[in-house]
Amino acid sequence: MPLLNLVGITANNKLFYAGSMFMPSEIERDFIIALEFLKKDCDFRESPYPEVFLTDADLAQMKAIKNVFLNAIQLLCMWHINEKIYAKIKPLLKSEWLLSSADDDDKNDLFQIGQFLKEKWNLIKAEWMHAVAAGTAAEWEAR
Repeated sequence: MPLLNLVGITANNKLFYAGSMFMPSEIERDFIIALEFLKKDCDFRESPYPEVFLTDADLAQMKAIKNVFLNAIQLLCMWHINEKIYAKIKPLLKSEWLLSSADDDDKNDLFQIGQFLKEKWNLIKAEWMHAVAAGTAAEWEAR
């Protein structure tokens, strides 16, 4: 049974616990129900609605947010973005390892493969994060 945790952040960067809810599943309808409870709680407390949501790109969750909090900004979590990028390039890096290994024993050495993947990923991620930190489109192009 999935658990939805809601955490907020204040203007002075202090985190606060906003609530948790066990959900029957992770479909849009269940996210809508959970977010409607959050909305009702904000109304009860006479608090402003959340203006920004940070998600892992779960489409059901993103649609529910758009449905319940019409004007909210949705941002994607950088950690989840990086994990998806790594999952996509990992097979390419493994192929590169197999092509670059002259010795057949090295090709099956899990420690060496792991080290190779880690080193390559760290280089790629450093360049990617440098590009993402660009403040303007021109800066992005330059990076």
